[in-house]
Amino acid sequence: MKRKNTKNDFKKFTKRNTHKRRDKEKGKRELLKIIGELGVKTDGAKILMSEDKSTRGKKSSSRHSDRECIGVFSSSKSGFGFVTPQNPEDYSKDIFIPEGKTNGAIDGDLVEIVFHTFDSRFEEKTEGRVTKIISYGRKTVIGKVAYKRSFGHRRDEYVLLPDNDKISICPTLTELSGANVSDKVEAEIIRDKLHPASQIKCRVIRNFGPAYSKEANYEAVLAECDIETDFTKEELYEADFFASLPITKEGRVDRTRDVIFTIDGADAKDLDDAVSLRRLPDGYQLGVHIADVSYYIKERTHLDRAVMSRGTSVYFVDKVVPMLPPQISNGACSLSSGEEKYTLSAIINLDKSGNIRSVKIEPSVIKSRVRGVYSEVNEIFSGAADRQIKNKYKEVIPTLLKMKALYEVLLKNSTERGAIDFEAAEAKIILDPLGAPVDIIKRERGISER
Repeated sequence: MKRKNTKNDFKKFTKRNTHKRRDKEKGKRELLKIIGELGVKTDGAKILMSEDKSTRGKKSSSRHSDRECIGVFSSSKSGFGFVTPQNPEDYSKDIFIPEGKTNGAIDGDLVEIVFHTFDSRFEEKTEGRVTKIISYGRKTVIGKVAYKRSFGHRRDEYVLLPDNDKISICPTLTELSGANVSDKVEAEIIRDKLHPASQIKCRVIRNFGPAYSKEANYEAVLAECDIETDFTKEELYEADFFASLPITKEGRVDRTRDVIFTIDGADAKDLDDAVSLRRLPDGYQLGVHIADVSYYIKERTHLDRAVMSRGTSVYFVDKVVPMLPPQISNGACSLSSGEEKYTLSAIINLDKSGNIRSVKIEPSVIKSRVRGVYSEVNEIFSGAADRQIKNKYKEVIPTLLKMKALYEVLLKNSTERGAIDFEAAEAKIILDPLGAPVDIIKRERGISER
């Protein structure tokens, strides 16, 4: 006959397990004490005893053997990072590097690591440590100068607060080179090859000015992204030469008599495309005319190399860093009204239903009739345009109305095909006369923008 549990039995069980919990907590405290005496930080440490039957203890974490690979280190502002293997055959995914195991590597460094994989409940995970920095990916860092007060025997020092969130360290500044606290600067990184994990130092090589100023931040962004802002004497000489060449219609289609015009925002920095439209008996002839930069940029010239090294113009809220010298970007290749310009024209024939029947691209010469502005064209479409706007556009209003009709045909076709409308709100930053941002509003898009 099975004996029933008595009240005394329950008391004995409770007392026995209470002693177990006390012994376990005592063991944890003693272990933390030993770790502390070894000089290891235990802030936030959690010791999981084998008796703990927590969820973490139940997870499968069978560790696989260590492997080696070489890759590029990408850091985070929290101190940990990931390594992307150079050779996918070593491992096809990014490898996690915990904080404290980076061995002094910073974002962009080429490193050698030892890592292992282990099975979690749902997927294979990785963890590794940097064993060697093969080459430095970053030579300089941009940030703000700060003054750091130290306590005890350590001296006060100047440090750099990096702008880039991926750089979690705050290097000590050994040379200010005239920079003051709160200045935005570029500093050269000084690294100890023998002790890579030691405190990284740097010295100021360029001062952009007070960190709160707009100009300093512009210059810092350009330097951080390695964007070239100046042109050489040879590049400027070629730009002057080509921009001064007279316009000739030889070998090009003369479209200077066509009703062609540009439509851009009021604050557009360059005018590089124009449009035209003719009504045909059986449909439409749409013309899209792009400034012919290839006429001025010849292969293997100084200008060609300048363009290849830049790739694009860079736009800020109130300024632009052009890909081409101003003589070309704002001169020869800007489709200003009343001036003959070289273009490449796409001539597209459509039927009355908006279906494309033919397309041809031809070198051409055009003369824009008006410098159109989106907001003004939208007022014409809505009937709200005043006399001044109507006078400005009187030569192109009939063409604008044909364009609106063709737009409606094309919009109907795309809607019937089930096309997705990716229309998204766009912000417009309002600046005061000094160039400081004072408001952000939603940029409205009308038919002319579409």
